[in-house]
Order: sequence, then C-alpha cells, then structure tokens
Amino acid sequence: MSESETRALATIEEVVEVENHPNADRLDLVKVRGWRCITGRDSYKPGDKVIYFEIDSALPLSDDRFAEFGERKTRTMEVKGVSRQVHPLKTIRLRGEVSQGLVLPLSSFPEVSHKSPGDDVTAALNVVKYESRSARPGPPRRGSLSIAYPRPKFVPMTDAERVQNIPESSLRDVWDGDEAELWVASEKIHGTSTSIFVDYVNGFMGVTSRNLMLLSVDSDGRSHIAEELHPKMFQEWPDAKCVVIQGELAGPGLLANTLDLPDKKFFAFRVMVDMEDVPQSDWPEWLNSVPVLDVPFPRSVDEAIKAADSLDSLVSPGNQPEGIVWRRERGGKASGRLPRCVKAISPGFLLASGD
Repeated sequence: MSESETRALATIEEVVEVENHPNADRLDLVKVRGWRCITGRDSYKPGDKVIYFEIDSALPLSDDRFAEFGERKTRTMEVKGVSRQVHPLKTIRLRGEVSQGLVLPLSSFPEVSHKSPGDDVTAALNVVKYESRSARPGPPRRGSLSIAYPRPKFVPMTDAERVQNIPESSLRDVWDGDEAELWVASEKIHGTSTSIFVDYVNGFMGVTSRNLMLLSVDSDGRSHIAEELHPKMFQEWPDAKCVVIQGELAGPGLLANTLDLPDKKFFAFRVMVDMEDVPQSDWPEWLNSVPVLDVPFPRSVDEAIKAADSLDSLVSPGNQPEGIVWRRERGGKASGRLPRCVKAISPGFLLASGD
C-alpha cells in the first residue's frame, strides 16, 4: 500500500483562528489544526467547517471545483496507470508569510458534508499524493532494485507524524506530565527510507523500502548497505529472534542530495531487537546514526517549526536540514494522543527544495 493510499491528505476540519495578513490588506492567515494557510480577507471565521488539503496533495483538475488552481500550476502524473492533470500543493511564501496547504468551504463539497471534523475524505475527493517525475522510479534496469513482496510484519513502517497534525494540548501534556526528558531530538535526514532486517527464526535477511521488501542488487545503494550491516547484526545480537535497523540513505543521486554529501551514507534512526526499541545510547559504535540534537520537546507547533527552521545541519554544516524528529525512546509507548515519533519539517527547507 502506497503513502498515497494511507496518508490523510484531505480532511474535514474547523477553523481554529483567523488573523489579518500583516503585509496584505486583502489576505488573511487561517489556522487549521497546526497548519496556516493564506486565504482571501474575511473568507473564514473561527469555527467554520472546511476541508483542509495538506501539502503534497495533488488536486484533480478534472473536478471543476479545482479548475481555477490549474491556471496557477498544472502537472501531469500517472495515477494507477492513468495520466491525470493535477495541481500540486506545496509550501509557498506570499507577502512574507508562509502558507502550507489549502482551505476550502465544506459547503462546496456536498458529497462529504455529512462527515465530521477529523474525517478523512482523501479518497472521496480523488486526491492523491503528488509525486514529480523525478521522484517516481523509472523502469527497471539490469542490476537495479526489484520490488517483490510486502515488508515483513516485524518491520514497522518508517513514519513520524507532523507536529501540525497533533493537538497542542497533547504537546503541553508532555511537559505537564514531566515526560519531556523521555523524548530525544535528532536531525531529520532528507533521504531514502531504508529498513535492514534479520529474521533469525526463518533464517532470512533483507532490506525494505518504506512499504516493500526489495530483492536483487540495487542501483541506489540499499542492498550494499544491507550486505555491510547484516554480518555485524548477527555478531552483535546472536541470541535474538529478529533485528531491524531503520534509517535514511542519503547522498549523490538520492532526492537531490540536499546535504551535498560526497558519498552515499546510511543514517540509522531506529533499532529494534525482538520487536522492542533499543535506546540510541545503547546502539553499537559501528552503527552510524542520525545526529542527536539538544532541542527540547516542543510546547507548541510554532516552537517546533521555529526550531526546525533555525537549525544548521550537523551532518553537513552550512546546509539547512529537512527538520527535526522527536522520538520517545525511554519509558515505553507514548501516552495520550501522541505517536512515538513527531517531526517538524522546516518551511525554509521546503521552499528551497521545492518540496
């Protein structure tokens, strides 16, 4: 199952607050969840029911309700084998203010008007995740990676929830409950999601992407990293039933190599032994990990975004990293409504990279 089929890109929401744009008399800043969008002046007020379309959404231009956006930008992408004209939603800056996503009145979409705030209407509105031609895999080549099977069940999907999608009350609860020290911040590497695993019980080892197990020799370096780490994993955890190391593979030829790395390099961000997380402080010295940051767990969305936007990369000083990830690595599972991983993506990075 692809991210397009799992990510809630279009949801029913209520407007949280509205502020006048400080630099434009005809524009407002509308807040939905933790996201801010620029809209026309007086188009919305707090409490209005709307549909929020998250960044990375591809709006189908075959739907007349989205046709006007095609005049600003139109892209062609293949969706389930069919070529479609879409309008991609990206982070933009307008009159000095960042806008992320799109807000439209719920009344314009009667087919989902019976839905409640928080409901996912992505599929109902034929919205998918936008993927540029450069981001999609090309046809298989000799010696390239081949996709064969779904990832093993003991290999979790690599993902972290964006901080804008988390209620600020949940962020404050971490501090109110004296749990902030249980969360560890690390630099978010802009790379290719990679999970390397060993199944001791069935005598099998391999490497997966975010969703799929990959076979054969690859052209992007994932199988090379797996071949390097598998013997070390056997030696480090000889009595385990299963071991998983997850991370990002970054470098030349991968996602524009935004950190300007001279060679491909794997950065681990999670280690699991027998389906239990191992704290980063207990990882073996031979494992290259994402850099740990001295950044406290955020009390608010704005605090998280400002921290991510002001960061300088520890991997490649002088370059802006993709953002920050906070992981709860001690004390068991996260409590309340929080996932175990929370990420803040730098708007400055998104604007610079075009993502």
